[in-house]
Amino acid sequence: MAKQATWSIVTIAREPAEVIRRFVAWHLHQGAARIVIHFDDPNDPCVDMVSHLPQVEAVRCTPEFWSTLGVSRETRRMNFIQNAVRKHGYDRASEDWIFPVDADEFVYAAPGRSITELLTEAAPEERLLQIRPAEIVTVETGSGHDVFRLPMEREDCKLVYRDFWKYMARNKGLAGHNAGKSFIRGQLPPFKMRPHWIETPSGEPIVDRVLDGSDGFYVLHYVDSGYEDWRRKLEYRVRLKGYRPRLRTKLADVLATGDEAEIRRHYELMHSFDNEQADVARTRGLLLEPELDFDPIVSRYF
Repeated sequence: MAKQATWSIVTIAREPAEVIRRFVAWHLHQGAARIVIHFDDPNDPCVDMVSHLPQVEAVRCTPEFWSTLGVSRETRRMNFIQNAVRKHGYDRASEDWIFPVDADEFVYAAPGRSITELLTEAAPEERLLQIRPAEIVTVETGSGHDVFRLPMEREDCKLVYRDFWKYMARNKGLAGHNAGKSFIRGQLPPFKMRPHWIETPSGEPIVDRVLDGSDGFYVLHYVDSGYEDWRRKLEYRVRLKGYRPRLRTKLADVLATGDEAEIRRHYELMHSFDNEQADVARTRGLLLEPELDFDPIVSRYF
């Protein structure tokens, strides 16, 4: 019998305590051998909150830490900072596979599937396994469990989003990224860290396998944390090209009107499905409804 693969999580976070608790508990429950959290606020009280868990390493992002990485926290864009932290975590890891991920993302294995088995059975030549996202969406009449939409093609966008489809199609019907995140084999030769995969030193992407729905693995992306949070970040995201061009232009135009009701309506168009939309998406296999219950999982560790 082959030795079971080990895997770890690497992230940088500045999140409320309940988000950190759920993130940590979920990934330990899924089989992570180690979770390395770089706390962007070096005085984050969550450092003490996770200190009782030997599988969790809390790294305080002090000025000395950034100096060690050769990174200016104040002047560099967040993508650069995240990649530097992910590479730092990867380089220090001893596990067989490393999963750099954001704190609002959860790697999910369908019933009967196992992340550890997936990695154990990976071919020796496979360096990177990319897992597609499933993005949280609010459904008008739901079951009380979280519902996730899957990346969709242009014709599906037309059916699901109706008149708003042209603003969602470029990003495959999602508000966040549509690429997913990747398990990276440990101890690889030098490479460049990217948000969704890695590259050779000359800039060639390394993606050896992409897992789709039939494989039963997703990255659950809790991109939507409510209207108030979205509204607070909207100007920043529009200014720094946080959305695809057509959607970004549309949101900029709506912002220019100063009409808060219209701004909220566009948030709902992006992050919510009415019952008809949900039925269409469900019929076309574009909804993931795993009936998650985080409470008993979190209570095992906190």
